[in-house]
Amino acid sequence: KLSGTGAMTKPDITVVMPAFNAAKYITEAAVSILEQRGPSLRLMVIDDGSTDETVKIVERLGDPRIVLLRNERNLGLVPTINRVYPTIETPFLARMDQDEVSLPGRYEKQIHYLRGHPEIDVVVGAMQRFSMSGEAAVDIDVVRPPATPAVLRWYMIFRCPVMNSTFLARTDRLLAAGDLDPDFAHADDYEFWCRTSDSLALANLPDILLRYRVHAEQASQAFREVQERNIKRRLQRLLSARLGREVRWELAEAIQVPESLKKAEVALEAIDLLLAMEREYLRKSQ
Repeated sequence: KLSGTGAMTKPDITVVMPAFNAAKYITEAAVSILEQRGPSLRLMVIDDGSTDETVKIVERLGDPRIVLLRNERNLGLVPTINRVYPTIETPFLARMDQDEVSLPGRYEKQIHYLRGHPEIDVVVGAMQRFSMSGEAAVDIDVVRPPATPAVLRWYMIFRCPVMNSTFLARTDRLLAAGDLDPDFAHADDYEFWCRTSDSLALANLPDILLRYRVHAEQASQAFREVQERNIKRRLQRLLSARLGREVRWELAEAIQVPESLKKAEVALEAIDLLLAMEREYLRKSQ
């Protein structure tokens, strides 16, 4: 059961922000959304059974555009998203993690792009990774996926083409693509974008839209082993589906983690597999 408060008028965009024990970062994350210019938006914060001050901090922000929902108990990210997404009625939907920072003007750029490109369902963008050294933010690198739908499908073989906090989607098309799969813990985003790669058209803006915080508490750090195993599982399915034949786990692992290669024959098989994928990619791009 969800309970909640907040404004329920219908803006252009609903930004969904799941939160669990987010007191350390959620003010900066929420304010970076609320200060966006351009399209009207609603920030939907779903507290997933936090035991810290998360709820009080969000309530103190006092912005009527915030809708605060609360799970009665901790459900986890995937069940929370799957329960909330079908309730969204705005034309556009975005995700925002509790510890990221959206840069000014990002939704203005993204909604302008989608309105000008009706063939595109989801638009993403580049992100600046950073970490904190004491009180100072230290930039690490910029992650910039390819720009076109066809190349993004190829890029998916090697890594997830969508950082969740950078996407803006047409709500109806995103919901029609299905739920997140709870069987792919901590790799649910990669699983979803792989599964929907033939039904959702993605495009990528060159602009840096987000500052992505790297820290020890984030799921990709705390659950890295589980995440990597599930990414390989999903890649194995993707390769098998694209090529119409069963692809062994060992080959999926070799493509995802080349340093894991220990046998020359597996390396040669992996190269042959990539060449086959390239032929498939070129055929579908014509």
